[in-house]
Amino acid sequence: MKPPPPIPAENGSVTPRTAAATTAASTAFPPRRRVSIAACVAIRSTLRGGTTGADRGRRAGSSTDVSRRPHSGDERHQDGENGKKWTVAASAHETPLSPAPLSQLAAALVEACRRTEWLNPHMLLAPVEYARPSSLAEAVRLLGAYDGARPLAGGQTLTNVMKARAAAPDVLVDLNGLAELRTISRAADGGLQLGTMATLSELIRSSDVAEARPIIAEVSSQIADIQVRNRGTIGGNICSNDPTNHLPPLMAALGATMTIRGADGERTVAADDFFLGVYMTAVEPGELLTTIAIPAAGEARDGFASVTIGEDGTCIVNAAATVQNGQARIALGCVAAVPTLLTSAPDEAAVRGAVQAAELDPPSDVHASADYRRHLAEVVAVRAVAEASA
Repeated sequence: MKPPPPIPAENGSVTPRTAAATTAASTAFPPRRRVSIAACVAIRSTLRGGTTGADRGRRAGSSTDVSRRPHSGDERHQDGENGKKWTVAASAHETPLSPAPLSQLAAALVEACRRTEWLNPHMLLAPVEYARPSSLAEAVRLLGAYDGARPLAGGQTLTNVMKARAAAPDVLVDLNGLAELRTISRAADGGLQLGTMATLSELIRSSDVAEARPIIAEVSSQIADIQVRNRGTIGGNICSNDPTNHLPPLMAALGATMTIRGADGERTVAADDFFLGVYMTAVEPGELLTTIAIPAAGEARDGFASVTIGEDGTCIVNAAATVQNGQARIALGCVAAVPTLLTSAPDEAAVRGAVQAAELDPPSDVHASADYRRHLAEVVAVRAVAEASA
């Protein structure tokens, strides 16, 4: 093996790499190390059934252990130090085993990486407890039992927030096992009853949504990419209440009603009162949004328009509109902490006048200035109303 290169000194000269210097450098800048052959064997054996060749040998009464020998079979590993290929010496008593669960393989990989200093603790999630309730009642009980409990839906927002250490819930209550929260059905009056765990992809494919309020599928198809839509839920998009999200203004324009369940029972909140601020809604700690009720369209027609950051990005400004009986109900997004509701006649001049009269005070950021957002608000409001009036 070649000796390590010398370390440049602060004055530009080069000093030999001593053991102390090597230790100091390793502490300050941990090297990227390969997983050792023993770790590879552990991961491989976990995939095959959770035991190493040594374990199987001992269980079978054999002295055969995991060893390295020059390549002579199919199970090859590259030794990063000398470039030779080695293989695992399998026990003569080895028998095929069923594959291990994915969680077991992941645990083995994490442990192997930990031992080889692959993992940077500052890039990992903070410690968190996990619960997967089997009923809605149990989910509500768990959320109420822990002050730091948070429901886990699709995880498209929450996990990223946790990675950034902007939030550190004590307990994650996984709702993915609750089939009653994933329903999409027609109400008796012709409206829609949407379970909070219905994914965006399920909304797009639903025939009930297509018949009752197709604008929901249209807007859902514009959110991010297919991977996010396959996991992201309508409840998660609404409850996160990110001002750049697509669905909060749409729910406000459609006049949706939210059903919230807690330890004391259920209550309903209109969309106008549901959104309280950035990342804030009427859902209190210990409560859970269970259903979104969308009224029947009747003679109403709906529209949506937005200007986004790239094709699949979040919105810079968006607008949803419902036109009925010569009146337009417009909800503007990304111009305030909550959707801004307006009403006007459905013609362009009236819509622009209503937006201007609202005296919007949107934020400025790297994507758009406040003045530009005010301009875009007029543009997308006119487009949304035009779509609804067509």
